[in-house]
Amino acid sequence: MAKQKRETVSEVIYYSYANLAMAHSAVDKKATKYSVGNYMIRAKLYKGLKDGTMNMRSIFDDEKIKIQLGNRLQLLWLQRKAIFRPHLSSEIWW
Repeated sequence: MAKQKRETVSEVIYYSYANLAMAHSAVDKKATKYSVGNYMIRAKLYKGLKDGTMNMRSIFDDEKIKIQLGNRLQLLWLQRKAIFRPHLSSEIWW
């Protein structure tokens, strides 16, 4: 397949963001190489970003939530882990 030329800065950023989503998907699944599904994620996200049906979220949104919640989020997670851990099997990703 011929390599497509990215014409604008936006297209380069969209493609980079789509690649990051593809890599994130593969890492979440502990894959050793990309699968067809990973490439589909990249293609769909890139197309959606280009035509405006999808958009990127700012990383500052995540950081803002962390700052607003402070340690409460971490404490909640630790409480849940302590409460539910004895009831979960080792196969669940806690």
